[in-house]
Amino acid sequence: MASLSRIHHPWEELGSVLFVGAAPARRDRAVLERLRITDVIDLTRRGRTKWLEGATRAPRRPERLHCPMRGGVETQPDDVVQCMAVALQWGIDALSYPGNVLLVHCRSGERRSTSLVYGILRAGGWSRAQALRALEDRPRADPRYADDAERALRRVVAKRA
Repeated sequence: MASLSRIHHPWEELGSVLFVGAAPARRDRAVLERLRITDVIDLTRRGRTKWLEGATRAPRRPERLHCPMRGGVETQPDDVVQCMAVALQWGIDALSYPGNVLLVHCRSGERRSTSLVYGILRAGGWSRAQALRALEDRPRADPRYADDAERALRRVVAKRA
């Protein structure tokens, strides 16, 4: 389970749980069943989420959002922000249900996933410093898209208004 990190978040009083990790973590069926993952945000280029088919211990089949947020110079900044806004809204909604367990992952669990989790924490009212501090336990966390997460959060807030 070294590739998954539990992140404290503003909705914990509802009993919901937030994990961030790397794509290989999604393949460890025993761990995912034990953690009772109910929702997954997959930020990899190609989504392959077959790891919980036939799971018996989860209360329901996990809901999954595949948002292929590509890193690198080929990605236009607005594409990243749009994808992040969709994933951010989805993650906030998932954590708003009591008892939900959300896994956010990208290929390595370092940049895209931690940036989205940063945005989720900010959406919960945490300051920039608090959100970054919450990610310190994640080995090699590099929320390099944190500014994009801030722009995505502004879009989500504007849609709600």
